[in-house]
Amino acid sequence: MTKKEIIQEITLAFKNVKLEDGVGLWEAQGIDAYADAQTIKKLRIRNIVTLEK
Repeated sequence: MTKKEIIQEITLAFKNVKLEDGVGLWEAQGIDAYADAQTIKKLRIRNIVTLEK
């Protein structure tokens, strides 16, 4: 399987997944790094924008 095919397969698998009240990858990394509240908020927005692509 090529890198492109793997990306397409993962994208398809998560196509209809909604973040809702959960913690996304970017936000979780911020929490792990003890980021301040403003940074966590920006990272949460980044999660949502990333999922909408």
